[in-house]
Amino acid sequence: MTQHTMYPTREEQARLEIGHTEFSRGVKWTLVAVGLVTLFAVPAVQTYREMRQYTEGRRESVWPQCCNIFAALPRAVAAYREHDGDWISKTFRGNAVLLRAIDEYEKDLKAESLLTQFVLPPTQELLVYAGSGNEKAYVGRRRWLFYRPGIDYCTGPGFLDPRRLARRASGGTEWRPAPQPDPRAAILQFHRQLAERNIHLVLMPTPDKATIHPEKFSSRYEGRLMSVHNPSYRQFLDELDAAGVLVCDVTDALARSRDRHGSEIYLATDTHWRPEAMELAAAELARFIEARITLRADAVDRRRRETSKEVQNLGDIAMMLKLRPDQGVFAQEVVTIRPVTDAASLPWRPDPAAEVLLLGDSFANIYSLDLMNWGSAAGLAEQLSFALNRPVDSILQNDDGAYATREMLSRELAQGEDRLAGKKVVVWQFAARELAVGDWKLVDMTLKQSGRPTDTGPPTAGEVIVSGTIAAKSAAPRAGQMPYAHHIFTLDLTDLQIHSGALTEPKIAVHLFSMRDHQNTPAFSWPVGKRVKLRLQPWKPHFFAQYGRINRTETDDIKLERPWWGEVIE
Repeated sequence: MTQHTMYPTREEQARLEIGHTEFSRGVKWTLVAVGLVTLFAVPAVQTYREMRQYTEGRRESVWPQCCNIFAALPRAVAAYREHDGDWISKTFRGNAVLLRAIDEYEKDLKAESLLTQFVLPPTQELLVYAGSGNEKAYVGRRRWLFYRPGIDYCTGPGFLDPRRLARRASGGTEWRPAPQPDPRAAILQFHRQLAERNIHLVLMPTPDKATIHPEKFSSRYEGRLMSVHNPSYRQFLDELDAAGVLVCDVTDALARSRDRHGSEIYLATDTHWRPEAMELAAAELARFIEARITLRADAVDRRRRETSKEVQNLGDIAMMLKLRPDQGVFAQEVVTIRPVTDAASLPWRPDPAAEVLLLGDSFANIYSLDLMNWGSAAGLAEQLSFALNRPVDSILQNDDGAYATREMLSRELAQGEDRLAGKKVVVWQFAARELAVGDWKLVDMTLKQSGRPTDTGPPTAGEVIVSGTIAAKSAAPRAGQMPYAHHIFTLDLTDLQIHSGALTEPKIAVHLFSMRDHQNTPAFSWPVGKRVKLRLQPWKPHFFAQYGRINRTETDDIKLERPWWGEVIE
């Protein structure tokens, strides 16, 4: 009988060899040592660096950053005890405090780690040369830069799609509420609120860079004269028109200017439009208002434009890439602005008595707010005032155009300051990408009586030095999360100790920088419950005029009618 030998298949042979792989003792210990060094080297170096920062006075605690999580334990216990409900809901409330602390630690570590500080900038520069950006900034053709939310707005699903609205409405966390995703509800509410006071609402959704210049992002649009909006944009306009809401859509006007002159409408390294495009939009808005709303003839007040002025700056998206300070990838851009003056040849100022009120975001601020480094007195409010030949009032704040300026208006009304008195038109300008990513909060616009005692004048004009305990703090972004260089947040202080000056309130709200020049300040990391010492001055009028248009977050306590401007005392 012939005997056949059975040979293993290739897969069986591979399993046999892998299962019987042998290493010498030296190789084994070498692999273990390399693995342990790889595992512990980075956290060990990070911990050493943080200890050095403490000895150099750049860090408050000697303990490593990871230990900051344990500081949240007393707050979690307090949240558990103070919450009304059964033990399950109490546990969820306390757990939310811990989860938020863990999330903040992870983001802090990502932003401040040794690898981020020293490895990321040169690596990112290499990626830019290869045509790649980061999670917030995309590199397009010919080194044009695009802000990711703008690209997502153009390429994503319709912002009115019921499934998308449902996903966004359920997208909160244990410590952060979900947004109100449907813009129609907030816009129609605001329209009705203004109509009750015989005021017209005019919407001005400002198209994103990718809408007007898709050819700068993708070669498929090269030579094609078109603009790209979100799939829901046309439905959005039709529904608002049916509801009687006036919408000044400047997309076609900007696209025609692009096609007629072959010119660039937006800045190459920034999220915003060029000054000539903004002036064109202001002229379109003025014509739109004059064709539909009758304004007082005796309110005409000739505005003037000064001679042109050149400004150069590196765009905000380029700054978000976190390249080295001496990077040579992107050069500064040069634009020509035309500042506006009043009849007395003084720099333009908003007029609270004007019939037209502009609510706007950074697209209105860019050539008006000096801290944005693109010049001043030449923004959208100024150009609208010039085009109308009449004064204009304005409430402007960078970012969060879906709700920020409405909340500012609401706070003034809630504190008894009627900013809508004498108004016939409220223009609400916001970046069109907010339709897809914004939080369209429903905001109360009821004019209330001020709770401030009538016999008490404005706060002292002098300086006050105070120590207090942080009872609450508003949210603040980490550096690199937004395309703006500065951010102001709010602290509510209690248990006040006055070192100098006069202060009678038992609890105060203090505005101070959480971010300056794309870097978070030490105050950004202060936890609730920390005892701090600040130098205070009244927020209004000086500091509000200087910093009031920087994107700012507030706490929920609107009863604190007299906010202060704070500076940290070392």
